[in-house]
Amino acid sequence: MSFIRLRLGVRYRGPGQCRHTYVSQLLSTGAVSIDWIAEQMGHTNGNIIRKHYGIWINEDGPGVIGMLKHALKL
Repeated sequence: MSFIRLRLGVRYRGPGQCRHTYVSQLLSTGAVSIDWIAEQMGHTNGNIIRKHYGIWINEDGPGVIGMLKHALKL
């Protein structure tokens, strides 16, 4: 696996990167509450989400909702 990654020039990204992307994209949509996201991430409340993911790019939001609907076949 690492040989293919090196050959293609793809930098390794650990599981934490997926979590960050997931939370950032959900926050950008504004479709769900911070407390719901915190529950999904296994946190007891939204404080961790606010602290670590408090800044996000709002203009990413509109396209993400369509992608989520498509992915969930809604």
